[in-house]
Amino acid sequence: MQKITALFSQTENVISLFISFFLSVNIALLANRKSEFSIFADTQNPDVFYAIFLFLIAIMASFFFFPKKISTPAIIKKLILIFLPFELTLITCLYFWKPELNVLFFLFAVIYAFIASFLIIKHAGLGNDKTTKGNQTTKQWVAKQGKVPLILLFSIMIISGSFGSYRISQFSAVDEPLWTFDRIPSFWKNVREMNWKNTNISDKPGITVALISGVGLLDVNPKLYDSKVDGSKNRSSEKMNYAFRLPLLLFAIFSLPLFYFLLERLIGKRSSLLAVSLIGLSPILLGMSRIINPDALLWIFAPMSVLSFLTYQKRRHVNYLYLTGVFLGLAILTKYVANIVYIFLFGMIFLEYIFNHSRYGDITFRKYIISAIKDFLILVILSLATFYILYPGTWLKPQRILTGTILSQAFVSTWPVFAAFFSLLIADVIFFKNNIFNIIVRFASKQKDLIAYLLGAVFLSIIVFIFYNVYLDMKIYNFQEILASPKTSFKENGFLGLFLSNFYPLIFAISPIAIFGTIIVLTKIIFRYKKEINTEKLNITLFLTFFIFLYYIGTTVNNVVSTSRYQIMLYPLILIISSLGLVYMYEKIEKKYTLKKSFFTFFAALIIIISTFSLADSKPFYLSYASFLLPNENYLDLKDMGPGSYEVAEYLNSLPNSEKLTIWTDKKGVCTFFKGSCYGDLSYDELEGVSFDYIAVSWGRKSRTTNMVRSQSKLATNKILNFAQYYDQEENIAYKLLINDRPAQYVKVIKVNK
Repeated sequence: MQKITALFSQTENVISLFISFFLSVNIALLANRKSEFSIFADTQNPDVFYAIFLFLIAIMASFFFFPKKISTPAIIKKLILIFLPFELTLITCLYFWKPELNVLFFLFAVIYAFIASFLIIKHAGLGNDKTTKGNQTTKQWVAKQGKVPLILLFSIMIISGSFGSYRISQFSAVDEPLWTFDRIPSFWKNVREMNWKNTNISDKPGITVALISGVGLLDVNPKLYDSKVDGSKNRSSEKMNYAFRLPLLLFAIFSLPLFYFLLERLIGKRSSLLAVSLIGLSPILLGMSRIINPDALLWIFAPMSVLSFLTYQKRRHVNYLYLTGVFLGLAILTKYVANIVYIFLFGMIFLEYIFNHSRYGDITFRKYIISAIKDFLILVILSLATFYILYPGTWLKPQRILTGTILSQAFVSTWPVFAAFFSLLIADVIFFKNNIFNIIVRFASKQKDLIAYLLGAVFLSIIVFIFYNVYLDMKIYNFQEILASPKTSFKENGFLGLFLSNFYPLIFAISPIAIFGTIIVLTKIIFRYKKEINTEKLNITLFLTFFIFLYYIGTTVNNVVSTSRYQIMLYPLILIISSLGLVYMYEKIEKKYTLKKSFFTFFAALIIIISTFSLADSKPFYLSYASFLLPNENYLDLKDMGPGSYEVAEYLNSLPNSEKLTIWTDKKGVCTFFKGSCYGDLSYDELEGVSFDYIAVSWGRKSRTTNMVRSQSKLATNKILNFAQYYDQEENIAYKLLINDRPAQYVKVIKVNK
């Protein structure tokens, strides 16, 4: 029997070599036939090569897998070995001959490389497959949560959905037409036509927006609502808005249970419930989720990649590591700025050991760092694989993977430093047995109390300074002027001015109760760090604080300051920090007055009610929300997305003979809903001779309009077409709307005095 088995094994190896060899020869011949270097006659039918492929694969399947039982991992390993010569030949042919092969060959080449790399890492012990004891099934986990937390979670989703769906179709947001009329339809049109290269629809790249919001194409045809198409004025764009926006809103709402799951694994039931309350009922996050824009999804995917990695480091279950890679890939598919997460996750390798090395017992730093590097490589591979598989534009141009990651504009200034540091670490592992980094990390570990103190003290000091400067009428730094020109303010304000300005929208765009919770936990770090710095929740606070600082340093180094929308991914993180502070405060009260455990339900319900009031207070202009702690003359939404456009159009449409009216507006969203003639350009040649009835202007376009008018003398000297004059005009105002009752956030309609 053993001889028969040995003979069968030898026969199997021979046939494996046979198949492997002829697969590689066949692809070389096919690639040559499909290239300009072909040695075959044009009449030679390439179908012969495809038939040979089918024949070889049939032999392989019947001989290896049908007669005997074999495990899936064994099958994958066997296939990797058999197809190795084929893969090398295919890549060589693609590089040198550039044959016009079917897209499946390109997909195979790259996916094979990802799978092979992943398996090599796993086979070499790369990654930590150790799991904590007591892992639960989904049913067991749900049962452990209890009914009350799940009811509260469901209530948060209902409240968020109710406010989010309110007038969801009755507004017009900046840049949305680029997605509704162009990018999303173009993406799916090219997918339908298998024109894979042209699915590169944006420099964001915004693929997840096209995938999720594109569901609306099943219900509407955007061309019917395009102003360039005859008859579009007779159709309300509300149906199209609803069809494209609702999928994004629903996706955000149904992401809340996943936030809760990851947070519960990371910081416990109480803190996670409060965190989801603050996240799910945050006006700025809900407002962003209603707009067709990559930021509507970035605030979900980027924080989840951070949370899943922190959960992996705590629980050491490899599934959380895989989840990190997938979420990070989705985040980069959404917006390239998510590349900053790579740097943070790499930094977490060291922060984890500095603050939590007690988790690893007697494991040496060298053993730890090798395992951590391998984990990092796994999540990088999974993120790039996710990026590639879901982005058809990379299938025939794999180099776009690099332009979307290490060569992206968001990473261009940071990548050389990151690459140098990573190379130094690898060199230390190979040549110096980690002696260099071991000394540095062990020194930092001894000073972890001081590091924690500094992080907490700096963050708290900045919060105090922000309040001080704001209540001092911004005499030190005018945050609003800096944020009004986020890409050109560096020359006048320098690094420090830009860096501090980032915190202005971060602090005042969250509810006062969230600011209060943040101050509590930071104060706890500062004044009690020596006793409690090793607690997991405080460490999570420090890690998230580190990410916020890292993000701001990254943007400031690039001479850019972050408006509310530019830093949307940070809001879930600051709200998680806030929840830790609120739970700490509650548990202090609970201990002092010996409250029953059930009392926490009332506390959580109170947080939900307070957060709901924040939504109600900013309805329907959620994205323009600012807490009442910000003086009424100030505001945050400096680069607004077009709030008030629908209301202006609604007023104008209510006027007699509105179809015959002619207006000029700095908010092109007004034109979407207005029934009459609408202009929004600033070209004298186009506007000369037009008789305007009304001028509609808004706070967010004052600087832009003023500069453009001044650059054209014909506009500046014209009594009607000098549109800069209307922003400060208080006469002949026919309609005025204050966004969230802030005087500086106005939208007004002025009747032209003819």
